[in-house]
Amino acid sequence: MERLKGDLRSVEKELLEAVQSDPAIARNYELATSVIGVGMVNALLFIMYSSNFVGIPEPRSFACYSGIAPFEHSSGTSVRGKTKVSHPANKQVKTQLTNATRSAVVDDPELRKF
Repeated sequence: MERLKGDLRSVEKELLEAVQSDPAIARNYELATSVIGVGMVNALLFIMYSSNFVGIPEPRSFACYSGIAPFEHSSGTSVRGKTKVSHPANKQVKTQLTNATRSAVVDDPELRKF
């Protein structure tokens, strides 16, 4: 178990060195991890899938891509049915956003009340 923990620490160190090698990625990594609930894995995954937040320029686009943006089901002039999220979304990003939210709710009393 100690060997695995040592391996994990070395991998994390290498990842952080790779992040620090590019100033733009390092800046976005610092911004992402400053959000309550977002850790190293979440931040790196978001940076990777959004091409350092350049490939998906709008927050709404990232919400659609990750499958958390609700879409209303309508036909003609009337709205029928509940709002639903897009199923062909990136489930890995959606899972990490959910985990970050759960972590934030545990850590932040204001979010817990909300």
